[in-house]
Amino acid sequence: MYIGGINSMNYLNYLSGYGLGSTGYNVTGLNFADIFQRAAAGVTSVGNRTSTGISSVGNRTATGLTLHGKADAGTGEQIVGSFVNVQAGTSSAIYKTKDFDAANPVYHVKTWDMDGNMTERMVDLSKINPRSSDDVDMYTYSWHLNNSGQYPQAQLKFAVARAYQQAAQANSFQSYMPTKTNWVDVVNSLMQTQYNVGNLQGYLDYKKFLGFLL
Repeated sequence: MYIGGINSMNYLNYLSGYGLGSTGYNVTGLNFADIFQRAAAGVTSVGNRTSTGISSVGNRTATGLTLHGKADAGTGEQIVGSFVNVQAGTSSAIYKTKDFDAANPVYHVKTWDMDGNMTERMVDLSKINPRSSDDVDMYTYSWHLNNSGQYPQAQLKFAVARAYQQAAQANSFQSYMPTKTNWVDVVNSLMQTQYNVGNLQGYLDYKKFLGFLL
C-alpha cells in the first residue's frame, strides 16, 4: 500500500530496523501499522456519496459511514473534497460557494454525525492558524492547496499527519474530538521521524508541506 509516495510496508520495516526514540513529539511506542490504517480509513474523495465499508479502527467501530459529496451540495455550490473521521463517526464535505472568490477563499463545510445530523460552517482561509486549528480547518486548507495546484499532495500529507497525531494520542478520548491542534509541531515531528528512519524523500515531502504552514 502506498500513502503519500511512501510504501507503508517498507516504512514499517524501516521503523522496526531503526527504532523510534524521541523526536520532540512523543512518538515512542507508536503503532505505525495503526497510523497507516487510520490514514487509509480517513477516506477522502471528490464526487458523489459512497460507503467506506470500514468496520473498525482502533477501539471505535463505524459501519456504513457515508462519505458525503456532490449530492449534498447547495444551490450553485461546487464540491471541492470530502473526508471522514472514522474515530469520531463524522463525514464532512467542502464546497465552493456560488460567490466564491479565489483571491479571498472562503469555503462552506458541512459535517454529518453518524445519526445524520448536519452542522455547517464557513472556513475563511485567511483566518486559519496552523498552530491552532481543528481538523475541518486543516482538511479545508489542504484541499485548497491540492486543487489550486500549489501543492497537489497536500491533502494526502495532512491525512497521514492527522493519523500520526491520533496514534500519538494513544486512542485517548481527545483523539476523537475536533480539538485545536498545533499542526506545525505535528508535521515537524513527522518530518523528523521520516529523516530518522532514513526516508529522505518522505522528509523532503513533509518539509515542503511544513513550508505552507509557517
